[in-house]
Amino acid sequence: MTASMHGDGCKPYEAGHPSVAAPYRIRWTRVRTRSTMAAFTSHEIEPAGCAMASSYHSVMISSTYVELKDHRAAVSQVVLGLGMFPLDMGDDAALSMDFIAASLDKVNKADAYVGLISYRYGQIIEDPRNPDRLSLTELEFRRAVERDIPRCMFIMADNHTPGIPRSMVLKEVATQDKLTAFIARARESSICAEFNSVDDLKAKAAVSLVRVGEALSPPPTSASTAGVEIFFDNRLRQLQPPRPELGR
Repeated sequence: MTASMHGDGCKPYEAGHPSVAAPYRIRWTRVRTRSTMAAFTSHEIEPAGCAMASSYHSVMISSTYVELKDHRAAVSQVVLGLGMFPLDMGDDAALSMDFIAASLDKVNKADAYVGLISYRYGQIIEDPRNPDRLSLTELEFRRAVERDIPRCMFIMADNHTPGIPRSMVLKEVATQDKLTAFIARARESSICAEFNSVDDLKAKAAVSLVRVGEALSPPPTSASTAGVEIFFDNRLRQLQPPRPELGR
């Protein structure tokens, strides 16, 4: 990542950075997929007769949802293009569920974490497990920090195009201090970059996730790749229509 690809206060990639493991591994086996994007849960990653699929890396994608749907889809596309599995709460049905447990469970299963921060702080779940009243996104981020997995944070720039409707931002004026503190914490403890459009985010996520892939252990050898390709193709053919949106 070059200096032009991260905003003021963001830390560029360097071998000794605490959020990136060492030594780097450069060998990557890419998996052929269709352009369709999907998130895979842990039980979907290990189909019968394809035990080696668990060796592929999973990436948690975390953010507020409503205003960042296109951004999350773009990052998911990058993750799939690099032969990794996107884990995304946005792909879970918005039914009665324990959102805190479900969110943290995905982070616990991830090998790396990508966080997107917009102008909104996001949904706060009132729960004894959340005494500081943090948003789901920040709870996920803090769990990733606790686990010390590679983290890439992308922060929406002031000149982002198109902008988020002012009415959406005004609904969360009361949590702007929390948002400011969250951004500061992300800059201090993770690799980060600012983005001003979906395409800009996609380009920077690609550079960042290649580095993350290098930092993680190598995926399976080419001899075991064919079964994973078949699994990807079959899984993408079976995709269901989009599920109800989460209110975060």
